[in-house]
Amino acid sequence: MVMCSGQLRGKLRGVAFVGSLAIMYMAISTGLITFNKYLMHAERFPYAIALGVLHMASSSCFNGLLLWLRPSLYPSLTDKQQKVDLDWGLCRQFLLPIAFCFAVQLVLSNMAFIHSSVAMLQMMKQSNVVLVYLLSLALGSETWSWQRAGALGVICAATALTIHGEMHFSAIGFSLQGVSMFCESIKLTLQSHSLSSDGRKLDAFTYVMLVAPMVLIILLGALVGFAVAWPERPEALRLPPWYALVENRGVLLANGSLAFAMQIAHAAFMKNSSAITFILTGVVMKDIVVIAVCAVVLGEELSGQQLVGFSIQLLGVCAWSLMKVVPGLVGGAGQASGSLPPLPRGATGLIAACEPETDTLIAGLRLKVEDLSAGERSSSFCKEGMRRIPTVSSESTMTPLGDSFDEEANVITPVRNRESNSEEEFSSYAASFMEALSGSDDAANDGFFQMSNSGDEGL
Repeated sequence: MVMCSGQLRGKLRGVAFVGSLAIMYMAISTGLITFNKYLMHAERFPYAIALGVLHMASSSCFNGLLLWLRPSLYPSLTDKQQKVDLDWGLCRQFLLPIAFCFAVQLVLSNMAFIHSSVAMLQMMKQSNVVLVYLLSLALGSETWSWQRAGALGVICAATALTIHGEMHFSAIGFSLQGVSMFCESIKLTLQSHSLSSDGRKLDAFTYVMLVAPMVLIILLGALVGFAVAWPERPEALRLPPWYALVENRGVLLANGSLAFAMQIAHAAFMKNSSAITFILTGVVMKDIVVIAVCAVVLGEELSGQQLVGFSIQLLGVCAWSLMKVVPGLVGGAGQASGSLPPLPRGATGLIAACEPETDTLIAGLRLKVEDLSAGERSSSFCKEGMRRIPTVSSESTMTPLGDSFDEEANVITPVRNRESNSEEEFSSYAASFMEALSGSDDAANDGFFQMSNSGDEGL
């Protein structure tokens, strides 16, 4: 009884902690988006490239300081077991193309703030999943599924509804945001396909540490190139005059610091929340808060058609995300028939013992699941002192992807009626579970992760 009470208190503390991180993440994300919209005004600081330079410079400097203070946050650079060989091939083939796409995305999304409302831009970005899915299909890293295609079709139709209902539609803003979304989709696809297939597995902070300086160099080069080759360029592509930097030095410093805080909050929330929690809070609730705040604070007008379309968008995004997290929702799409479900990256859905004796744990893992009915299986696991831990996710700011693992797998469910169920397979499972249980924090770093935050929220 005392143990159960202690477990309950521990779970309540965990829920309160994750809830606090969710609130912090949504507040910082909403604040940064609103802040960027505020700055990108003709009478304040309408310099899209310069704002991107500010974010990348802040990220590079703060990451350098963080590497000096806490090297353990950068295992791909400091940990002997997880250290990645950094060579010119990695930069030329993978990181530079990703940095170029990110630089274009960052500038265009900032420019879109000048012409369109935040609400419309956020609603447009809901359809990013469609572009990523199509590009992943083209590269062979995704398989076709009619159920997923149906969910994406709903998202596309709802996005068209929100755009049609925009009360102050701007073709320029729409075009800029569309190209920005396309570049972001290429960036995300390159991250998940190129680096994972190459076997280069970077943790979140190391990834940002490497990419941010490259984006900074590209943006500085763009400022010089536009100044030489395009004298009549728009103001957003110009170098800001000195007086604009001096007059806005306080807000610019705050904006750059907030962009780095966004990276920290995103990483902390992803590390301590499950995939479903992140989807519902970090994606759905965050967008609701962003649009609500912009309507109240910035006075943006929303039509009834946009509200209906946005609601349908959220339902479609939830359905799509749950299909990715729980493959069984689409009839096992993406999983070979009759095979064991893949082990996750990030040690999610692990089976652990209430009283962690090694013999009891291994005995429970070796149970022959096909010989048990649903009731017998539950009873046997209870007798062995087994239970499920539903949440431990990646400590990265990116969504877990793996070469031999189902994307964003969150729960391991024993499959009954399998054609093959050898002792070797169960021994392998037991070894994997024991390794993960002995160091789940390290397991959380395994694999390369796909960035899920948008460019207008900082890197």
